[in-house]
Amino acid sequence: MAEPDHIFVKPLPNLANDNEPAAFPFFYITPSEHEKIIRKYYPKERGPVTDIDPIGNSSVIIKKVISHRIYNIVPASVMNLINF
Repeated sequence: MAEPDHIFVKPLPNLANDNEPAAFPFFYITPSEHEKIIRKYYPKERGPVTDIDPIGNSSVIIKKVISHRIYNIVPASVMNLINF
């Protein structure tokens, strides 16, 4: 896998387990610095923007069953893009 500033030449460790997904954080992604934009998609009722993990579009290792919990809160228009 290659990204503009990362090249992985060996497999990454699988940090996920049956009940807990794993992603790789990028600490230069700072949701709190863009709260006005983020609030369009993450209302105050959900909590502070600091609860959002700084993973950007990095890969997430997650069981399909657990991912359905997330997909239930994604707008239907986006769900049409996901092909199971």
